Amino acid sequence: MKNFDFFLDRLSCFAGVDLLCIACGRFWDYREYVNYNPVRENAEFREFLIQAARKQEVPLLFLDSHDVVFSCVRQQLGQEQDAWFFLGPMALKYKSRVELHSFYRDYGMKKGTENPLPVLHLSKILELTELTAGILTEQEYEDEVLIKSNGLDVRMERLLEEEQNRFRVSNDFMPHHSYEEERRILNAVKEGRTEDAVQLSMVIDSSAGLMSKKEILQWQKLATVSIALCTRAAIEGGISPAEAYRISDFFTQKCDTCRNAGELLDCRNLAIRELTEQVRRLRERKPDSSYVELCRDYIGKHYREKIRLKDIADSLGLNPSYLSRVFSVEMGIEMQEYIVMERVERASNLLLYSDLTISAIGDYAGFSSQSYFGKMFKRYKGMSPGRYRSRYRPKEFIAADTGEKCTF
Repeated sequence: MKNFDFFLDRLSCFAGVDLLCIACGRFWDYREYVNYNPVRENAEFREFLIQAARKQEVPLLFLDSHDVVFSCVRQQLGQEQDAWFFLGPMALKYKSRVELHSFYRDYGMKKGTENPLPVLHLSKILELTELTAGILTEQEYEDEVLIKSNGLDVRMERLLEEEQNRFRVSNDFMPHHSYEEERRILNAVKEGRTEDAVQLSMVIDSSAGLMSKKEILQWQKLATVSIALCTRAAIEGGISPAEAYRISDFFTQKCDTCRNAGELLDCRNLAIRELTEQVRRLRERKPDSSYVELCRDYIGKHYREKIRLKDIADSLGLNPSYLSRVFSVEMGIEMQEYIVMERVERASNLLLYSDLTISAIGDYAGFSSQSYFGKMFKRYKGMSPGRYRSRYRPKEFIAADTGEKCTF
């Protein structure tokens, strides 16, 4: 099974779900998500899943009375030996502290911290089960086949209704993630640990603070805040502000097109992954590129001022011609063009998240005139500053229409 280990480990980490295996008398975890897993700790329940899976030709999907799903995939090893792979627990909706206590108690946990369960759409659970089965058995399964074979079709109406409401939370029982948990995510981004950053973000989703009573707004705001915080962490990790804000703006705008909580969190995870990968690649670069990074850092700090090549070179103790050549070779563009791009990115961020006038933003970003600002902005963004603000500005930041003051 060693050939499958890497893929199963990555699948488990990316999904934030426990994946356990028992074969040839050996039992191990691919990833440990909660402090207590019923499959691992409750032998009677584990045997129940195995026996249920033996009775059917397709992977088992067991939905318990708590609306928590466990998957079981059988892999035939030959000579009447089988390996059993278990995914779960996977909750179809958010669990309050009271509900978590009931869940763990029913599965025999006598002590320990009742950590939140990963919350997944039914479609995601089906997809994870199908991927795991595909890796292990090289067989493909359709959603409809798994649903019908596991007797879930008669409960689909209720399940779909629960899925639509699974991110609704109660003020009375809602836990809140700690500052330390948040810092672990930001440190992972800052240090370029991609899988950790994505995984930790998914862990605290179920305990995020309530920012809106409307489900879609709750997760829009969570995604926006998460991307903003990780953008700052990525800048602290060494990538240029221009690159960080470019990634941030792109995925923040993509969030506006998301139709539900699942799509919003997927978009958020992609943003965190991209930001953290940029930090990781930067850390892996050769030492020769440090001059370019110092140069970009200088531009990021002084973009509002008139920047001359000689001033940057003097600050680094380098010959201006040499610095210009090294920068052009590594970045693929001339330094002056990079400076303009940096100013455009800063301006685009202010257009979206501040209530400054367009002329004030152009001046703030270091452009010598309003016409030059408009010309350069259209060159790199494909539209005027006014049209860009009108098209992409998030609704919650439209201060002018609501009379609320928007700070940055």
